[in-house]
Amino acid sequence: MKKNGHKKVTKTLMIAHRGGANGVLENRIDAINKSLDIPEIDGVEIDLRQTKDKILVAHHDRGVYLNGHRVWIDELSYNEIKHLDIPKFEQIFASVVNSGKILNIDLKEESVVESLGEFLSNKKYNGNLYFDCYDLNVLLTLEEKLVGGNYCLSLTFKDSRDLSRHFFARMLWIFTTVFLSRAATFLLKRRVKKIKVDGISVHYRFAGPQFVRHLKNLGLKVFVYGTDEVATIKKIITYGVDGIKIEDTTILNQLH
Repeated sequence: MKKNGHKKVTKTLMIAHRGGANGVLENRIDAINKSLDIPEIDGVEIDLRQTKDKILVAHHDRGVYLNGHRVWIDELSYNEIKHLDIPKFEQIFASVVNSGKILNIDLKEESVVESLGEFLSNKKYNGNLYFDCYDLNVLLTLEEKLVGGNYCLSLTFKDSRDLSRHFFARMLWIFTTVFLSRAATFLLKRRVKKIKVDGISVHYRFAGPQFVRHLKNLGLKVFVYGTDEVATIKKIITYGVDGIKIEDTTILNQLH
């Protein structure tokens, strides 16, 4: 992977979460291109998965609906899902590569590492590449293949059953992570000493001022996602976070 080097973060970065859209429009080429055209947007984030025939695609959930049944993307070939307008990663890369903006790739499963490493190893990207994953070992494996990226641990779990789409499961996870924030900080202090990561990606309900301060004291960048509420975003910015991931890019003019 060839890059122009790291850019020093001097302001709160605004990242278009899931390409800057939600629902059926998230992770789509049109949404990504629209976000890239917004001067206040510093980069786009996408969710990465892999089909059965090892095609990298941008999709948040593991499952899609075909003929009324929910089936897993990793058990289907790309030809079986391409009519759903799910873009290949190579299409997204072609759109973003010369933008000069951040490309933030959220690895949703371990299986993408080999294909992603192979694809990016000989590519030049005119901007910063950020890699997020819930699994430190996946980040470490990718970092061995692609030196020079920014590697961020997602404080979340592997969602193999798409539970995050269910309200009660999502609320349970949020309240559990908030409750365990002190324990998480303690564990991070121990693990960060052993494994190098550049930052943490965390849900906004988890990102209280004290927790953000703990992470920053560990030398970690902090990126927050999960809210498009202007008042909440303005408050989180005062905590000193490095970036905020938003889906509704129309709120940007209200943040200044």
